[in-house]
Amino acid sequence: MFQRRNLVVVGMVCAASALQALAQPTETEWGDGHLSATWDEADNWDFGVPDENLDALHTTDLSDIEVNIDTAACESLEGKGGSAVDRFMVLLGGKTLTSDGDVFGTTGQDNFVIKLQDGNSAGDPTKLVAGALKRIDLIAASSHDADFFRLDASGDVTESTTINVGNDADIDIGGFYLGGALSVGNSGDVDIVGDLKNVTVDLGALSVGIGETRTTVTIGSVGEVGGTNADWTLLGYVDVEIDDSGTGSGDFNVNASAQPTFRVEGGSTLVIDGPANNGNWIVKSNASLTVGNGTAEHFEPQELTVDG
Repeated sequence: MFQRRNLVVVGMVCAASALQALAQPTETEWGDGHLSATWDEADNWDFGVPDENLDALHTTDLSDIEVNIDTAACESLEGKGGSAVDRFMVLLGGKTLTSDGDVFGTTGQDNFVIKLQDGNSAGDPTKLVAGALKRIDLIAASSHDADFFRLDASGDVTESTTINVGNDADIDIGGFYLGGALSVGNSGDVDIVGDLKNVTVDLGALSVGIGETRTTVTIGSVGEVGGTNADWTLLGYVDVEIDDSGTGSGDFNVNASAQPTFRVEGGSTLVIDGPANNGNWIVKSNASLTVGNGTAEHFEPQELTVDG
């Protein structure tokens, strides 16, 4: 009898433990009754502060969330887009948000806005670590320029996502396509493993002085660079190389009917290891364009203007 009773008790404990495990939440949402704007306030979320095991949602309440700690983490982050003044997120200066999965805006809504305060220095940046980015706008917070910002995205940046940051940015992403825009100031370092296509690119600024640190961009194309809606402007000592040393072709393939414009000026260099075709190209006399190791048969623009 004693042994049977012990078995019953053990069985009840196991069943209770299993039910408790099943009852663990998988997501936590920013609540209507939030007490403050800070990420680390447990009462601001319906199931407590997000961590690496909880998806974080900001899809109902019209307010901002301030990431105010270095250890902010979540399994993934979903934000429902609205205007930039009623539902958004702010990464405070020098703080880091780490998402094990994707950071994305709700499907069918405007992009979700994440505003960036300036980092403190190159060694103490404002930082976002994520998988993929979808339907997100990364922009400077009010009275800031999004300087000293670091983005580590192991996945791709897609679906009209915008990255608009300032000087001394450090960006590592898988690929960038399906619309959107990439804008980086001076002294940046941008590494894109895959494609950069169908994206507007604006790099550097003419205000940079000779001898200042250059913005460097490396694109290891695995398929296509350029494409539709792909105007590029390289200003202020920007060095871009489209590298075909990996599995990709290094080609700069441009949609012939779109006729985007590619401007290379301000002491900038654009090196395309493979061939380039189509597009309208403007190259200032103090800039450099190299295509297919400089051989003419690798360059077939719709129009080439050497200006200045």
